[in-house]
Amino acid sequence: MKQRYAIAVGVGLSFAAATSQVPVARQAVGTVANSLPHLATVARADIPKAEPPPASKLSHPSRDTVYRAVGHSEGNLTATGDRTRAYNGHTDPGNHVANIGAFSYQKYQFPSHQAIARQQPQCAGVTSPANLTAECANAIQFVRLQQAWQSKVVNAGLESAFADVQQIVNFYDLNTQSPRASADLGWWLNYHRSQGLEGRTLIIAARVDSYCTVRQPGCQISASGFGHSRSRLTRDQARRVNAINAALTEIEKGS
Repeated sequence: MKQRYAIAVGVGLSFAAATSQVPVARQAVGTVANSLPHLATVARADIPKAEPPPASKLSHPSRDTVYRAVGHSEGNLTATGDRTRAYNGHTDPGNHVANIGAFSYQKYQFPSHQAIARQQPQCAGVTSPANLTAECANAIQFVRLQQAWQSKVVNAGLESAFADVQQIVNFYDLNTQSPRASADLGWWLNYHRSQGLEGRTLIIAARVDSYCTVRQPGCQISASGFGHSRSRLTRDQARRVNAINAALTEIEKGS
């Protein structure tokens, strides 16, 4: 019987300014989840409409919520938090490098993140990509996601664009998939909300347009992993949003 795992990171969920810059991660590519049929069939009702509350009053998702939702979107966890075969290591289908852990951390990046690793209990004894564990990779990537929220959302004055936990988790997921695109997610959430979109449709539209080369409606998509095709990218982003919502539903149920 499979066991369920929750992330344990050696830092609190603090969104104070990061002490180091966020390293550049992978470009916009597909993930191993594209090859997992069960994720393509996840169905979920639209997220209820919500006006953006003051940023100071919005509760951020817990570490376990981020771990499970993004891990399911990446294809490394099931909606209930069980590990899939990809969790302990797989080859990224987009750039063909070795990934590990819930967030599909790319192992070759480890030398650039040793300063973070030294502060994580899960990374004790890890000295190189060769002996990098999934638990250490998860801890490193969670810190990097916190740093990304600070630099791309808080410092950019875009916190109020994120109306609920679903939208915040979608930032973390998009940052995991494409750090460059995630910087524009808040702007596009505001734009599409002003056009009357809401719920799942709002998040998908904002995620897709975050791959634009400019902040302009009808812009050209730049997503090499999807052949720069808006339709292909839209299908992938819809799948990821559905997977996130499925995981959040299981968390709400206490699964």
